[in-house]
Amino acid sequence: MKRSVSAAERRREILQAAGRVFARKGFERSTTAEIAREAGVAEGTIFRHFETKQALLIDLVASVLTEPLTAVWKRSENRPVEEILRDVLRNRLALFRENAPLLKIFFAEALFREDLRDRFIDEVVLRAATAAEAFFREEQARGSLRPVNPQIAVRCLMGMLGIFVVWSEFLGGDKYLRFDDEAVLDTIISIYLDGVRGRG
Repeated sequence: MKRSVSAAERRREILQAAGRVFARKGFERSTTAEIAREAGVAEGTIFRHFETKQALLIDLVASVLTEPLTAVWKRSENRPVEEILRDVLRNRLALFRENAPLLKIFFAEALFREDLRDRFIDEVVLRAATAAEAFFREEQARGSLRPVNPQIAVRCLMGMLGIFVVWSEFLGGDKYLRFDDEAVLDTIISIYLDGVRGRG
């Protein structure tokens, strides 16, 4: 007897199949028929869960980048801010590396598709930033972080990590200059929390 699958599980299977097909063929050359075969479903099943192939790509990127992040921002056992920030950066770095082929495909498409950019900002960037901004406001209320604009502060932190991801995963810069991951995280946290100005 065939096991029944919930709608959420079926949707997850389709997303995983789409990720494999996109990674092999790129976005433009991939078809929903191929994704359906990969997922073991009828092509019509895909369109019951996703309006278009573009929606499938956005939802795939969103599931990779936003779902694992919310819990990381939550304070547990009153740990120091620097430990929480390090955990967040370590989480993001691992996810970016694990999903570099998919992210390259997405950003290549988003350069030329305003609809993808708009949905990415709305459904990925702003959603992911919400938990981070809430964390910053809580820490500012506790006095452990300065009262600066949380929206800017979050983007500054992620931008510092982002340049290293672009360097190693998108530009292939490791063959010119390779950085140790933990040294990168330690330095980002140090500069971010303490600055670079000498104390003398």
